[in-house]
Amino acid sequence: NEISKLLNYKTIIFNANDNNNYPIYHTNVMLSIANHYAVICTDSIEPIEKRQIIIQSLQIPYSNSNPNSNSNAMGVA
Repeated sequence: NEISKLLNYKTIIFNANDNNNYPIYHTNVMLSIANHYAVICTDSIEPIEKRQIIIQSLQIPYSNSNPNSNSNAMGVA
């Protein structure tokens, strides 16, 4: 994907379903990524293998632009 390459992002394509097994068609319903943390409804992600890939990708250390911060990894809630 050209945008991913331009922004140096990694694209992960996955399916997500609600409690009634209906597709969640907007990721902002089940996922929010901020500078230092992510809020995600991991139970909605299918298949389980993709769920683990997403969790692992959010736990990768990032380049911290704040030299006063001791944080070097994004937490997954």
